[in-house]
Amino acid sequence: MASVHHQTGTKYWIAHFSDKSGKRRVKSTRLTDKAKALKVADSWEKVFRAKNAVEHIRSAFNLLAREIDPEAAIPTVKEYFDRWLEGHGGELADRTRDSYVQRLKQFAEYVGADLTMDAVKQSHALGFRGKIASTASAVTANTAMRVMRSVFGCAMNEGVIVGNPFKLTPLAEDGTEKQAFNLQQVQRLLSVAKPEWRSLITFGIFTGQRLGDLVSLTWAQIDFDRKEILFKTEKTNRRMAIPANDALWAHILTLPRGTPAAPLHPHAFEIKEAFGIGLVSREFTDLMVEAGLTAARPRKRKREKKGDVTREVNPLTFHSLRHAAATWLRDAGVSESLAMELIGHDSVSVDRSYVHTSPDAMRNALNRLPALS
Repeated sequence: MASVHHQTGTKYWIAHFSDKSGKRRVKSTRLTDKAKALKVADSWEKVFRAKNAVEHIRSAFNLLAREIDPEAAIPTVKEYFDRWLEGHGGELADRTRDSYVQRLKQFAEYVGADLTMDAVKQSHALGFRGKIASTASAVTANTAMRVMRSVFGCAMNEGVIVGNPFKLTPLAEDGTEKQAFNLQQVQRLLSVAKPEWRSLITFGIFTGQRLGDLVSLTWAQIDFDRKEILFKTEKTNRRMAIPANDALWAHILTLPRGTPAAPLHPHAFEIKEAFGIGLVSREFTDLMVEAGLTAARPRKRKREKKGDVTREVNPLTFHSLRHAAATWLRDAGVSESLAMELIGHDSVSVDRSYVHTSPDAMRNALNRLPALS
């Protein structure tokens, strides 16, 4: 049984404890508080008697550090994640933050409440990735790993951990690339779409913006004096002021105008607010099926065997309108830098949060896009 005593010539309590062979050991605790020194002595004895000494050292002394000096203790995974989100969550776009919150919560639940950050191994990372990959695609699993690698990279920079367990070789992903719609395909979509979807498609082509941003547009974001659409992108927090070309402005004027806070596309907006943008995207997939641009697929495909998560990736999505806008602008002779400015892609040589290109130049460029009907 461990014990402590005072030794002449030192103010610290000296620990006496036995190892697993029964040999008595003596070591200074470098503590002046007897109760705390006795806890250290007991922990040393447990460590020297434990079969897995390294793991026992981590858990025993981290718990001990919390009692003696809470600020010196290594945080648990959940504690660090909560702290990280509090400090860095505000830097992320809403959808990106939601993704981080989801993955961090899942990993904390996966490893348990008491595991400390320094005890996370690559085996934990591989196991977590495998769990995600068992129910989702390789793309989803790799995206989750990038989230985790980013957070654990911050922990490395802060000196909380030494290495990054999420520095993994990515899983092989499906090779299907997203395609751009051609004009005939867009016209087929418009021919079967209901009014609100015709509007969203029109906005998609003439602004090149993402479905989530277009669904969230309100009348307050339409500048009637300057004929511009104003918004901040959900994904990148980039502020955009896109001049409406003649076709888009004529379309906007046909929409039933609501209060400043009212959405331009109320049906899609309500679905997004209640269920997320995924359900709105699914409606667009159904529209493509109706237009004969893609085959109908079951919502949930039965796996042939355990671990089979392969799935057909549709090369055409609403995002393909964004690709189409960029492609058609270049085909119309618009410079690459101006096309990127309009669509919202960041150029290597252009790093700014606001669009500075002349609105007239942008509107003239957009007027070179082909008519949709």
